[in-house]
Amino acid sequence: MSKIEVMFALLVDTMKDTVRLAPDIKFDKGKQVHRAIMALYVSIIENTDSAIVLHRAKRSAGLETILRTNLEAFVDLSNMCNDPAYYNQMLALYHKDSLDLMQHGLAGNPYLDFFKKDPEAAHTLEEHKTALAELQKLGPMLNIFDRFRLAGLENEYRAVYKDLCSHSHNNIKALSDKHFAGEIEAEIEVVLFADIGKEALLACLDYYVTILSQAAFFVHDYFKSSSADEVKAFMKRRTDLEPFFAKDGD
Repeated sequence: MSKIEVMFALLVDTMKDTVRLAPDIKFDKGKQVHRAIMALYVSIIENTDSAIVLHRAKRSAGLETILRTNLEAFVDLSNMCNDPAYYNQMLALYHKDSLDLMQHGLAGNPYLDFFKKDPEAAHTLEEHKTALAELQKLGPMLNIFDRFRLAGLENEYRAVYKDLCSHSHNNIKALSDKHFAGEIEAEIEVVLFADIGKEALLACLDYYVTILSQAAFFVHDYFKSSSADEVKAFMKRRTDLEPFFAKDGD
């Protein structure tokens, strides 16, 4: 088997075990932090499943965009499992985004004119303002870099995340590399459904494995799941395969 086939098989196996052990997680549904942790975890699982479907269909478009979303979710999950007070950061962002949306709606954005028709809109707007102001008293809102740094992923932000963003934000070089072939302008051809390259694909699948495995460990450990020890072994599978992936060749 090739490295890509082995990595994908590892991802599929990890996914199956992640879903199998998920019912062992017991949490307090009445606690906001618990619900947020579970929502992030389930999102990572679902996103990973979408990536598996794409790869099986031999479609690479979207793999890196979904991975970027998973990485952001993992950062929030890691931070909240380390410090439940991080929930305030997510709550502050919710109120900030809601304020921005409502203010543009009330100012006349035609796509948001339903806010003008809502008799409670002005009251709701003030509620968001008050809630955001109270949360900001607890500390400043963190930007995306600060969130990565808090999770101990500063290097990943400057390297992996930046590269993934170039594919999500229509970076001109990323677009050109993906959709054009040829070195002479007159002979350049448009490429549709291009592969992302074996090395990039292997790295992409590897990150999916790592994020899913570590997210499972964080959540099972946080909630003291009966399967915490079994989940802890997920990353060992990847570590045990390191000699194979370190070999030259595909």
